[in-house]
Amino acid sequence: MPPTAEFHDSEYELELHAERVGSDFERFTPEHSVLSVGLGLLIAGQECVLSLQREFGGEAESPNTISVVLSPSQQCSNEAITELVLGRSSLGLRLTEQSANLLGAKSLRVLFTISDAEFNAISEQLEKLCECLPYYTHQRGAA
Repeated sequence: MPPTAEFHDSEYELELHAERVGSDFERFTPEHSVLSVGLGLLIAGQECVLSLQREFGGEAESPNTISVVLSPSQQCSNEAITELVLGRSSLGLRLTEQSANLLGAKSLRVLFTISDAEFNAISEQLEKLCECLPYYTHQRGAA
């Protein structure tokens, strides 16, 4: 079931506020690892995590795509993103139809308040996650 949250007349259809922002790298085998950036959200009173995940290595099933995973339900959409924009206090996403059905909106912006060190770490991880993917933009100095 898609999350319910605030809808806005802004550039993005849906706006959410992240309680937590983090990243993880897990090596399953020498030839298979997963990098993820997670946004901890509170949606309709329930804690959820929106994760952007990418597989790396020779055993990766979809090495050149980012999957969007909504937990705790583990709903997943592959080849989910058409645009990803990082600003200093937000992450904007434009989604494919499949992902729009998962998240209940064709575009969303996740707002966050994190330290410079946390932002730099997330920025570095997103650069790795989106390497060679044409739809990622880091708007340095922008919200």
